[in-house]
Amino acid sequence: MFVSLCSANGCKARVLIDTGCSKELLVSPDFCEKAGITLKKLKKPSKILLGDGEATIDVKHGVDSVTMGFDNYIQTSRDVHVMPLGRFDAIIGMPW
Repeated sequence: MFVSLCSANGCKARVLIDTGCSKELLVSPDFCEKAGITLKKLKKPSKILLGDGEATIDVKHGVDSVTMGFDNYIQTSRDVHVMPLGRFDAIIGMPW
């Protein structure tokens, strides 16, 4: 895991890169508001397993897409989950 500063939809973001995270991208509701990203209610809540490996959280909101930028590299993620992330704006994971 490591922390990086990048941009998400053109807004600076503090991002945790976590290869143990099974989702491609998680974003915080506070960051969505700051970046003007519109939330959508999910048809069915999604269970997210938290970092302790035992607790789960029901995620009820998502985002259609978020474009992340690292220097000259740009990636657009689809079906992004929105949940409280503490001091991070986003978590980039590695879906298995």
